[in-house]
Amino acid sequence: AVALLFAGQGGVQCGAGRALAQHSPIFRTLLDETLAAAGPFWPDELRRVLWDDDAAWHRVEVQPALVVLQIALGRYWRAVGLEPRLLMGHSLGEYAAACLAGVLTVEDTLRLVCARAQLLRDRCAPGRMLAVLAPAADVRPLLEPWAGQVAIAAINGPRHTVLSGTAAALAALEPQCTARQWRCRALETTHAFHSPLVEPALDAFRQVAEQVAYQRPQWPYVSSLTGTWAPDEVASADYWCRHL
Repeated sequence: AVALLFAGQGGVQCGAGRALAQHSPIFRTLLDETLAAAGPFWPDELRRVLWDDDAAWHRVEVQPALVVLQIALGRYWRAVGLEPRLLMGHSLGEYAAACLAGVLTVEDTLRLVCARAQLLRDRCAPGRMLAVLAPAADVRPLLEPWAGQVAIAAINGPRHTVLSGTAAALAALEPQCTARQWRCRALETTHAFHSPLVEPALDAFRQVAEQVAYQRPQWPYVSSLTGTWAPDEVASADYWCRHL
């Protein structure tokens, strides 16, 4: 049995998909179709971003290119006979999983992703993210003095927690973590994703999210918010605002 897990930002190498597009007419066609679907919502040439060896993949502006690549790959694997038992996506990758599960059309997926990237870039202050090799339950008490400035952005495993927030808050928290013998690693990112710092983008994002059409999943799909089979609320603007 095969599961497809779509990574969040930072989980892709420059040039990903280039060789496959050169050698597979099927993938090349599907990639062209997906790029065309993003065209009305993003002003820059996403193909150039995808295959630019100098692309800054940590910048928020590359998010639409990443989702285009993931959707095209998911469609390609199905086209050549690989049918996944389930789909799941982390952070930005959940948009690709939801699209392939039938929650959103390709066009509406890219409408949301492009709006998300533009709003994060234009309305949200810069921030930092920090991976900490410790259980979330142990890390959480350290965050109390920094309410509104830092949050747990993701729980990637029993002993792998990602923090997200202001540079000042994480600069104060990192020595506290290392003093407890918890290994830390700063993530290369421009913004504090999945933290209170994205709140300035939420109202405008909701306006876009309320304009798209949703369906209940037609394919087995696991929610990264609940860790369960996707609940009915994935087919709603509320879900995607919570996700952001």
